[in-house]
Amino acid sequence: GAIFSKIFKIRHLLDFHGSIPQIMKNFGYARYRSLIYVLEQVERPIINSSHGLITISTDLDTYIRKINDKIPTVIIEDSQNYDFSSIDKERLVSFKLSHPELDGKNIVLYAGTFELYQGLELLLASAELVIKKRENTIFVLAGGRQNQIDTLRESTEKRGIAAHFHFPGNLPIDELALFM
Repeated sequence: GAIFSKIFKIRHLLDFHGSIPQIMKNFGYARYRSLIYVLEQVERPIINSSHGLITISTDLDTYIRKINDKIPTVIIEDSQNYDFSSIDKERLVSFKLSHPELDGKNIVLYAGTFELYQGLELLLASAELVIKKRENTIFVLAGGRQNQIDTLRESTEKRGIAAHFHFPGNLPIDELALFM
């Protein structure tokens, strides 16, 4: 986007979900200082050439402002506050009746994309350890496209833990709140 902006003399809006150099530091790759330095040298001009930025948190907004405080930014939170007291009690009872597999279980809920970088295969490996200690646990993984759900479901079957997983697909927030 930054390159095309210069070539075609058009505005460049950056949708900034995270700093790759910052992520590398956070995940224990700080020892690769030269690589992090190179990534910072690539990231800075992209940020500085932007005519506007969208971030997903105040932390990222602060990070951007340290690099360039003159770029207009908008924060679109990556999460949503939900008023759980607004859940209709009759709807909750109906939900529980339609999901008997969840009754009395320890529920581990994941809601989000099923992209590889989310680490859901790592979650499945961890689930094996959890299930050994807490057999009464069910993992609810909400989200994903059908082919991604099928791949994860197949992986749970190969691991012998499929009975401990529930894949409801993409859910609106009010339905997701029922799982919570």
